[in-house]
Amino acid sequence: MKKMLVAIIALIMCVPVFSQQPEETHHRGQREEGRPPHQRGGRPHGRERDGLRVLSEYKGTLVDFTYNEEKAYNGFTLSAEGKNTEVRFAPHLAKEIMGATKKGGNVTVMGFKRSGKDGAEVIVLNSITSGSKTVYEHRPDRDGRPKEEFTKADGKVTALAKDKEGRVNGVYLDKSLVRFAPHVAFQLGDKLSVGKAITITGYVRGNREGEVFVENTKVIMAQTLAVDGTTYAVR
Repeated sequence: MKKMLVAIIALIMCVPVFSQQPEETHHRGQREEGRPPHQRGGRPHGRERDGLRVLSEYKGTLVDFTYNEEKAYNGFTLSAEGKNTEVRFAPHLAKEIMGATKKGGNVTVMGFKRSGKDGAEVIVLNSITSGSKTVYEHRPDRDGRPKEEFTKADGKVTALAKDKEGRVNGVYLDKSLVRFAPHVAFQLGDKLSVGKAITITGYVRGNREGEVFVENTKVIMAQTLAVDGTTYAVR
């Protein structure tokens, strides 16, 4: 009888322990909460994806084409209901879009809005229709990648190139744009000021299929950069 009483007491003492165990959940979102984004879902990736975006229709007049810091066309200004909005597309779509549309023409854009680098809203293009012609957003041709040509150039810095965050990531030398990572510009500091004479070696970035440029700007990916008597390896 005494042994039975001890067993019952032991069993009662164990009950709270079991009741405090967290209930296992099969909800993926709860199970992954607190994990780094790149580890969620068991499939690592380099950046967060936008996920689903609702597409809307925008009708208006194509005012003029716009371009990026490499002087490659990557958008246009859309005038609709007395308001101008910037429309953005991937540079490899420029040839198709510019061939299907014209300045001053009426177009219908399917896309979604997001904030641009200056905080203003821009429309990200999914398709554009002008008359009977429609151009859809698509990936670039990976098979026809241009070959890179090694080159050497020197001259004075005519302007600084900056990325979307406003960080210097290159310099202009006459009709050449020399590219390098923002941390390179940070390390060089005032040595990259306008008017400074530099010499660089690197590879000329060939034009990708479908790109259209404002002018014949040569884009050079720097490998070495010499300024003020010192030559640096650009990494």
